[in-house]
Amino acid sequence: MSKRTAELLLILSIVLRGSSLLFSKIALRTMGPNLLIGLRMLLAFIIVGFIFRKELAKTTREEVKYALLMSIFLFTSMFLENVGLQTTASSNTSFIENGVVIGIPLAACLIYRTLPSKETVVSVVFATIGMLFLSLKGTHISFTSGEICIIACSLLYICFVLVTDVASKKCNAKVLGTLMLLFVGIFGIVAAFFTEGIRLPQSAAEYGALFGLAIFCSALGLTLQPIAQEHVEVSRAGLMNAVYPVTAAVLGVIFLHEHISWSALVGCLLVMLAIAYPYISKKYFGSKDVSNK
Repeated sequence: MSKRTAELLLILSIVLRGSSLLFSKIALRTMGPNLLIGLRMLLAFIIVGFIFRKELAKTTREEVKYALLMSIFLFTSMFLENVGLQTTASSNTSFIENGVVIGIPLAACLIYRTLPSKETVVSVVFATIGMLFLSLKGTHISFTSGEICIIACSLLYICFVLVTDVASKKCNAKVLGTLMLLFVGIFGIVAAFFTEGIRLPQSAAEYGALFGLAIFCSALGLTLQPIAQEHVEVSRAGLMNAVYPVTAAVLGVIFLHEHISWSALVGCLLVMLAIAYPYISKKYFGSKDVSNK
């Protein structure tokens, strides 16, 4: 797979993940967050497992180990995201998540023992200021419990991306993505039994949201990510999440009629600038950002 094709696939997976906020907001009207995660992932596993059944027959112990580790980070991240979504607008959620995820290049620098470039440092500063604007409540800064859950979700997602980067270069990415769906689905169902019980969707819209999550966001989105990330630098993969808040914000405004305040809009623009800055700097000023593998 060429690098350009891999980047396009990664962008597609991020777009699909961004649409998950819209579907989740609808499905969570009656379903608990753990049950939603469990059902969408197991449905996705059935679809993807059938497609990659030949690869699954050759699964190794190392692939199971990495898939399990990826699943732990992803499940916890998704659970906190769903909890946060119950009290936080999907558009605001997406930009808060992306502001934290900008830390992926810095985390990669620590892991691979390289110094962050000037562009990376500037991006993190812009993202931090943007998050402060997103947290404005009137004239003061504060984070709601839902927003704190979203920040924690993002930190765990950083761990997921970094583990995926290592795993996808050592194992069969198709097997990793498929097993991850199975493990996260099992985690969700087990957690639902102990924390919220089983309550299925109560309307056609909620069933549609569940199947949308299973097919588009999980079967396609989460499976494409490790496949694409095998050919994309981890720092570049982190910055490509620029597509995520745009997708979530647009869908939230169009379909959920969410309102974006002036401070949230400024915060969104700063986060977008943080993500775009390395590319702008490279194109117009000839600087080169650090690319970690």
